[in-house]
Formats: sequence, structure tokens, C-alpha cells
Amino acid sequence: MHKFAFLLWFINMHVIIHGNTADNESSDVKGIIGAILDSSSRIGQEHAVAINLALEDFHQKNNLSFALHVRNSQGDPLLAATAARDLIDNQKVQAIIGPQTWAETSLVAEVCTQKSIPFLSLADATPEWAMKKWPFLLQSSPRQIMQMKAIAEINYDAVVGDVTIVSTRYEYASFTQPFTDTGLVMVVPVKSKTGGRTWLFMKPFTKLMWILILVIIFYNGFVVWMIERNHCPELKGPILHQTTTMLWLAFCSLFSLNGDRLHSNLSRVAMVVWFFVALIITQIYTASLASMLIVEQFEPTVDSIQQLKNNNAIVGCDRGSYLQRYLQDALGINAENIKQFDSQESHANALRNKKIAAVFLDVPGAKIFLAKYCKGFVQAGPIYKLGGYGFVFPRGSPLLPGVNQALLNISESGTLRDLENSMLASEKCKDIIDPGAETTSLSPASFMVLFILTGGTSTTALLIYIFSESYLWPGQRTMWSLMMAVIKHWRSQK
Repeated sequence: MHKFAFLLWFINMHVIIHGNTADNESSDVKGIIGAILDSSSRIGQEHAVAINLALEDFHQKNNLSFALHVRNSQGDPLLAATAARDLIDNQKVQAIIGPQTWAETSLVAEVCTQKSIPFLSLADATPEWAMKKWPFLLQSSPRQIMQMKAIAEINYDAVVGDVTIVSTRYEYASFTQPFTDTGLVMVVPVKSKTGGRTWLFMKPFTKLMWILILVIIFYNGFVVWMIERNHCPELKGPILHQTTTMLWLAFCSLFSLNGDRLHSNLSRVAMVVWFFVALIITQIYTASLASMLIVEQFEPTVDSIQQLKNNNAIVGCDRGSYLQRYLQDALGINAENIKQFDSQESHANALRNKKIAAVFLDVPGAKIFLAKYCKGFVQAGPIYKLGGYGFVFPRGSPLLPGVNQALLNISESGTLRDLENSMLASEKCKDIIDPGAETTSLSPASFMVLFILTGGTSTTALLIYIFSESYLWPGQRTMWSLMMAVIKHWRSQK
């Protein structure tokens, strides 16, 4: 889109530079143009391509050409001013196309005014007083809607570029179907999910899981105490003493079987099963906690537009795009809370430095941004459906149906997808943060079979003990005692 604004400006520059003196000169009249751009930024690179394309078109349509000298300002106002003096004094340029920021523009405008050289500013915002102070300063139109009007007035065959399809532009031109994913997304920094690590040791299990573990521990301790208290004098005595002993038995079973200290086979069976279950639970707990300590989990710092509004947060968007108006009118964000930036690097720096809480990008731009800055940022919230990118044609152009058919062909064949993947591959990061890939706390559902096994075994042992103590006749008790004695003797012989 920038190409056509530059083309119109070259036509005007030709008139300014050569006036009416070219009647008896060769048709290949040559002027000298200088350009000061930030080649490290995306918009600076786009401007460089657009300028060269516009020069080629100007030459083909008018058989006239300009010599172009480009200088890289690196976004530094002092370098921009130095470049302007070099272009004027050494390259003898007759006009200069300026950088994107106002800080650079103001210094270059001062130099050009002193040398009486026309200067086209690419800065988005130029104060009215600047035109009066520097009469050789010209303001370009960064808004694509203004460029649409220019295109409509000079009837070109097509516009090829990242032109967003929005309704207000249909007044001046026609669009193809979108050739990219459509929509607007919010990109925000990420924060650690385990920022407060004081209670991190509790996170491997849910609250219900911890409660169930404690219940099983106390229950098994009670069963062992109930069965063993007639065999061990240590388990008798005051209530407080018996209670503490029972708890000691319960918790010791987590780390040691203590089979030699148990006198009843029923309590031994109950403890063997519980020790097996406890071993599995402790191993899983250890692995889960280690994973949480080693692999830090992340989540978005902001998850909705409403959160931004409630906090009166500052947000960012691309300079000179339709997004600023959309954020105001459609999403209801205060105009004072919207900052515009020239490049993805500027977006990233502003987010890191907390100058803005979120940045709004169209879907293709967001994909490139997240591929390049995948370690610290993430897409959050819904996708706001918009028109996407399309090619522009004059209204009623006969070329439009054929281009639409061609776009459908390459879309259905997978060519567009392959082109996008190859473009993103060069920006791909190795360590991608995926906020959705989290280590969740384990619930009782994952261990229900084990809990049923140990609880059922302990309950069975307890019921057998109660039955043997309460419902057997004296003779049966003697027989039961004899059987237990035989079993004990057999175990001792082994």
C-alpha cells in the first residue's frame, strides 16, 4: 500500500524539481532522491520495498527516473540528522523521504529547511505548528483509507500487499476474498502459575486427595490399634496415650512395614496392602512435585478485554492501521489508552517494560510475532472476526473474478498453507511456552482402585477380628487360637 503514496509523491516531486524546464530536454530526466529509514524495523523494510516499486512504476509510465540513495537511521534521531546532511551535502539529493518516528522527523526537518530541500515525513503524527516552523516539511498519509482515495482517483490495475479488508474501504475499491486467516487477536505477556511457591508442595494433589489420604491413614491406624491392643501392652493405657500410639502406627506405615512388631496376621495383611498403596502414592507425588519444580508453568497476565478496561490499562497496535479506530469503536477502549508502534520489536519491548498491558494484532501479524517472541508472550482471549488480507482492485475491475478463482485454487491445493508454514519456520523458537500444557493436580479418581483395595482389606481384617472375638463359642475360640498358633509356629520354622 505504501507504494502508491510514494508514487504520487514522486509525480509531485518531478513537477517541483523540474517544473516546466523539461520541454527541450531528453525524455529521460533524472532526479536525485534520498531516503532515511530504520532498516531494522519491519515497517522500514516495507517502506524501502514500496519506494523501489514506486520508482519502477514511475519510470515505466513516464519514461523518467530518479536516483535513490538510502540511509539506515537505526531509529536514532542523531543518526537520522547526520544522514540528512550527508545526503544533501555529498549526494546532492533534491528531496528526502523521512523516517517513521517524530523524534527523527523533527531533526531531519530542521536540516532540510536550512538547505531548502523538500522533505516527506513518514511519521504518523505531525503537529500543525511543524508545517509552519519547517515550510519544506510535507506530511504523508499513513492511513490506508487515504491511500485508497488516491488509488481510486488515479485508476491502477491492482494493489498487492498486506491490505486489510474493512467495510469503509469498499467505498473506494474492490477486494478479493481474503488470502489469510481473518480476525484480530490480543497478545499479552505470560506470568508464572507457581509464582507463590510457599505451598507448592501441596499442588501435586487436590484438596480432596489430601483429605482422603489422611482419612485412610487414620483408618488403617485405627484398625491396627484395634487388632493389636490385646497383644501389645504398649497399646493400652490412658486414652491420650492410646491415641498418640495409634497415630504413630498410622504414619509409620507410610515409610516402614514394621511387620516384626505386629502380633496378629490380620494387622499384618492390612499393613502390607496399605504399605503397597502408600509406596505408589509417594512415588507419584515425588515425580509430580519434581516436574513442577523443574518445568515452570505459565499463564496469560490478561485474559479478557474487560480486564483491560477495569484496570484502565494501556494497549498497543500498529501505527497508521485501522486497528486504533476499531479498538475505540468496536471494543470500547479509551483513545487515551491506545499507543501506536512502528514495529514488532517496539511491541515486544513495550510489553516487557510494562508500558502496555497488551497488543492487538491481526491474525497473520500475531502468528509472526508469536513465532519470533514465543518465550514471553501468548495469545489470549477470543478472536475478533474481521476481513483479513486481500488484494485491491478498482471498482468494477474485470480482473477480480479471475484473481479470486486463482486464490481459491492455491488455497484448496494447500499452497497457501505451505507458504505460511515456510515463512513461520524461519522465526520458529525451540522452547515454546504452551500455557495450556500444565501439570494438573491429581485427584482421588486416579487412585480410587488403590483406596478401595487398602480400605477393603483393612475393613475385612477388622470384621474378622470382631467376629472372632465376639461371636465364636469358647470351643471355637480355642480352635481358632490353635490354628493361629500353628500358623505362627509354621512361620517361625521358616
